[in-house]
Amino acid sequence: MDMDQLKQILEAQTNQHALALQQQQQQHQESLAQLVYSFEMQTENPSNKRARLSHQERSMWSHRWC
Repeated sequence: MDMDQLKQILEAQTNQHALALQQQQQQHQESLAQLVYSFEMQTENPSNKRARLSHQERSMWSHRWC
């Protein structure tokens, strides 16, 4: 193998590695965005708040009767 071939192979591997890192980073960003979105939906959703309040009320009433 001459130097040009080695250089081409090295460049190809470097490009592949960079592409793989880029894809991995994109997947991390997407999963992070999904996590943030689901968290926002849980905290913003009024029916979830209502369910939480009614659960608190239920536990409050059960403590009164004990």
